[in-house]
Amino acid sequence: MSKEKPKMGFGEELEEIQANPEATLEDVTDQQVEYTRNLMYKIILTPHTGDVKKRFRKEHGRLASVPLYYEEEKVLKEAAGFVGESLNDFIRDVVLKEAKRVLGVEKYNATLGKPFNQTKVKLSAEEHAKLSEQHKAEREKNR
Repeated sequence: MSKEKPKMGFGEELEEIQANPEATLEDVTDQQVEYTRNLMYKIILTPHTGDVKKRFRKEHGRLASVPLYYEEEKVLKEAAGFVGESLNDFIRDVVLKEAKRVLGVEKYNATLGKPFNQTKVKLSAEEHAKLSEQHKAEREKNR
């Protein structure tokens, strides 16, 4: 028995995007497209139109991993436990506070004030090859 995932902010267009790598939402302004580093996936970023507090990081977020030495991880776990947070929440809170300090409140709030939903679409072998060739040509040109 499978649960249907919520389609927050997408409506009926979600199935079209997932089924068709060329799909776009022409009626949505400020839509953006990014590609993963290995050029295997297209990430379609669409402005979130629903309640921001009802988004799920697992569905709408990305993973940022940082290798840690054992003792660094231990210190972070101890600190998270001390304040009663999960390690993930603790790291996210501390890093976001530092980003706010570095960027300034205005830029920080401007960026966080524009939430996006992301949909990951696997590129076909032809699309992957075409993008790889384009990136290779750009690198050669910049040498």
